[in-house]
Amino acid sequence: MTSRLNKASQPGLLTPFEVWHIGLSLSPPEANEHARLSREITELRKLLQRRHRQSPSKQGFLAWCQTQAKKSGPAGGEAERFIGLSNRRKRLLYRAKARFDVTLGVLSESVTDPEGRAIIFHESIEEIETLFLSADERGFLPSLSTVNCLIVFVPRTLTHFGGA
Repeated sequence: MTSRLNKASQPGLLTPFEVWHIGLSLSPPEANEHARLSREITELRKLLQRRHRQSPSKQGFLAWCQTQAKKSGPAGGEAERFIGLSNRRKRLLYRAKARFDVTLGVLSESVTDPEGRAIIFHESIEEIETLFLSADERGFLPSLSTVNCLIVFVPRTLTHFGGA
């Protein structure tokens, strides 16, 4: 992958860029909720993995859970709860205050720096809308279009979600 990126940047096909991975802390209430959800998800995952191993299914674990969630019975209810809790935990992380604050900070800096550019990738359309409205409220939304700032929706499904 890196060699393809280098080849693309040499003839000017790709603008130089940096990727920042920023580790953020959850607020105490967010951390407590995350821990609670994680404990419950772990318990359900262990139970469901045992059922999955005992089943004749050739599906992977998450695909099997999605199939079971559509059925009635104990495994169906547990799988549905597992998927629901995993999605709630995922949304908690998407909506974390620190993530929101840092993202707005990056956008703000890209507006004030004449050479600034920012592309924000996000998994949630709702959070993109919230970021957009907050940027507008802070008065730097009109500037975003002039500095080539882009906020991109990156769809995620449970089958791509490895945190459960």
